Amino acid sequence: MPTLSQISSETRILVKWCGITLGAVIFLFILFKLGVMTKNALYPTPPPPPTVGYNKLPQIDFPRQEGSKNFVFYVDTVSGKLPNFPDRVSVFRMIKPQADLLALKKAEEKLSRIKFDLIPTLVSKNVYRFTTSSPFPKTLLYN
Repeated sequence: MPTLSQISSETRILVKWCGITLGAVIFLFILFKLGVMTKNALYPTPPPPPTVGYNKLPQIDFPRQEGSKNFVFYVDTVSGKLPNFPDRVSVFRMIKPQADLLALKKAEEKLSRIKFDLIPTLVSKNVYRFTTSSPFPKTLLYN
């Protein structure tokens, strides 16, 4: 039967080796993360290929020009050069708003917060005109 001193010494040894093992695992994890960061800094992964979610655009049929005219084009920017555009951008689908019986009331609430008149003028069947005169005259047509 083990004595209390034997159990305590074996427990100390066990705790010591568990601490060393845990420290080694943490060290290896940090070393792995540093390696991944270095790899991504030196050799970044290329962006994914663009998706064609809306199909390809049809080719534009330009009318034929008779005679040869020499057109001169220039870029009207501050630097005189085109800006650097990314090779791809994200395009998000715009959700068409659903018909709502309270749409006019919600629009009135939103426009009252930016100091438009609360009573709109009916322009046509579905079009309302909101106006304001302070600090300068503004008109907003709401459909």
